[in-house]
Amino acid sequence: LLAVRSSASCIEHIKNPSKEVCRVAIETWPRSLSFIKKKTKKMCLLAVSLAGTCLEFVDRKYKDMCFVAIENNPHSIQYVKRPSEELCLLAVKLDPESIRFIRRPLEKVRLATVRAKGTAIMNIRRPSEEVKQEAVKNNPEAIKFIVDPSENVLKCFKTENKALLDYMELRGLKHG
Repeated sequence: LLAVRSSASCIEHIKNPSKEVCRVAIETWPRSLSFIKKKTKKMCLLAVSLAGTCLEFVDRKYKDMCFVAIENNPHSIQYVKRPSEELCLLAVKLDPESIRFIRRPLEKVRLATVRAKGTAIMNIRRPSEEVKQEAVKNNPEAIKFIVDPSENVLKCFKTENKALLDYMELRGLKHG
């Protein structure tokens, strides 16, 4: 127990650590979960509550465990094979950039992302027209990440930012 308290990674060398030793190791260094062969749900919950990305080391991912991990670190969504819409919405609400870890986000998740942070459109493959419009409404800078903006997208573009207006002129885009 003393050894684990001073260096949690030494748990890797303990053949059958007790639950108490495992708990101390996880509390000291959550990633020590990766060295524990007989993980309990309680151990996994503790680890992901301290470091969401420890979800990577959990074989059986329960719904509540995934929520705890994502609340701790929205990027933990990358360790959920088929995340529910609810999990995806939570992740992008907490950090819109986490959409890059969602394999095929639904339209609702895409919209929530750009409504929270317009420039996060750069992480969305083949955004719909509505997503493009919402991104530009949220942040005119999002126009930089839209390859061929339609007239409707350009109508959403409103800014007084001289540098951005110059950029639009350079691209030959009429707006307003």
